[in-house]
Amino acid sequence: MLNQELKTENIPKAKSSKLKVVQGFSLVELLATLGIFFVISGMIFFDFQTFNSRTVLDNLAHEIALTVRQAQVFGIGVRSEDGGFPSYGTYFNLAEKKNFTLFADTYPSGNPDQKYTENDTLIRNFAIQRGNFISRICGYTSPTASCTDVDEAHVTYTRPSLEGNLTGVSFSGDAMYSYMQIFVTASDQSFSRIVTVWSNGQIAVE
Repeated sequence: MLNQELKTENIPKAKSSKLKVVQGFSLVELLATLGIFFVISGMIFFDFQTFNSRTVLDNLAHEIALTVRQAQVFGIGVRSEDGGFPSYGTYFNLAEKKNFTLFADTYPSGNPDQKYTENDTLIRNFAIQRGNFISRICGYTSPTASCTDVDEAHVTYTRPSLEGNLTGVSFSGDAMYSYMQIFVTASDQSFSRIVTVWSNGQIAVE
């Protein structure tokens, strides 16, 4: 009898189980969370669009610089056109602000005028995409001179010289410049890049 009582006392008592109530989001908390998510997503998307636009404009500015450099290489190299070795150049025109041109200065034959005309040899016409455009062309007669706005820029190179001929055309006529700046601007006009070309052969993107 005693052993029976001891065994009964050693039996553990069952613990009463309690159900825990797990609460979810309330409607207000859910709406607040979604609002924060959409705000952050919008900011990221806007920053990506801005970054993408800047990248495209940077690529355009560097493409212009590389095209001018290509004209320089052709001009001082051994690339021939029409049986001769003409000057090569890059042409910019504000009236055609969505493109620029790489050309060989083959006209007049034997007496090139260092300018692009319809009679010269067109090597390639570059179309500017994504709504970007050439917004301004500045000519400078010296490092300390102020900008002279021009409508057209003809940048040509003639062998064997590394130096370029920078001709600007405006309503007042043609003029030679020490260096020129080509401004390219984003479609929404929020930012720009500048390609600077010096007559001594240097080219830079700002």
